[in-house]
Amino acid sequence: FYRNDFRKVSKIIAISDYDKSEISEFFPKFSDKIHRIYDPIRFDTSKTICATKDKSIIATNIQYEHKNIITLIKAFEIFAANHDDYKLYLIGRKSDYVNNKLVPYVNEHGLSEKVVFTGFISREELEQKWRNAAVYVNPSKYEGFGMTAVESVLMGAPTVLASLPVNIEVTENMCNYYGDATDYKSLANCLEATISESLSFDELQRRRDVLLEKYLYLNIGKKYWDTITNM
Repeated sequence: FYRNDFRKVSKIIAISDYDKSEISEFFPKFSDKIHRIYDPIRFDTSKTICATKDKSIIATNIQYEHKNIITLIKAFEIFAANHDDYKLYLIGRKSDYVNNKLVPYVNEHGLSEKVVFTGFISREELEQKWRNAAVYVNPSKYEGFGMTAVESVLMGAPTVLASLPVNIEVTENMCNYYGDATDYKSLANCLEATISESLSFDELQRRRDVLLEKYLYLNIGKKYWDTITNM
C-alpha cells in the first residue's frame, strides 16, 4: 500500500528527520519526494508551569506492548526501594495487555500500593497530573515523532525518554535519556539522576519556550502551505 501511494503522489510529508530517513531507507525510489515537516501543536499558553512538583512519576499510552511500560515498572521497583514516598501513575485505558501482563506483575511484586493504574482520565485531569509530576517517562521502543515527549516539556515536567534518535531530535536534546529502551537498570539510574537534578523553574520555562516556537501550529501550517503550493 505504501509503495502504491508513494508512486501516485507528488510529495511525501515525513513528521521527523528520523521518519524521513526510514522512508528513504525502505523506499529509496521515492526519496526525492520526501519533505520533513514536524507535527504541529496547539498549546494553551495561559496555563503556567508548576514550580513545585509532587512525588509522582507518570507515563501515558500504556495500552500496547511496544510502549514498553513493563521496563518502567521494573525500573520503578528499583527506584522505589530508596524512595518509598513516590508513586508511579500509569495513565490510559486498561487494555488486555495491561490486565494480563502489567497488573499481574505489579501484584506479584508487591507494588500495588505504589503503582496506580488510573484507567482513562479526562484531558484536564491528565494535564494537571502532568504539570505536577516530578518526572514524566516514555520508555517506548519505537516512535515516529514522539508527541507525548514534546507535550511533557510543554507541560513543564522533567522528562525521561529512551535514547531513540527521534526522541532526541524532537526534544532538542533537552530531556534525560537512558540507553537501550528495555534496560530497566539504566532507566532506574536515570530516574534517580532526574530527581536529584531538580531543574529550576526558569530552565523548565526555557525548554518549553524552545519547543513552543518549534512546533507552533501557525508556523507549521505555513510550511505545509509553502510545500503544497510549490508544486
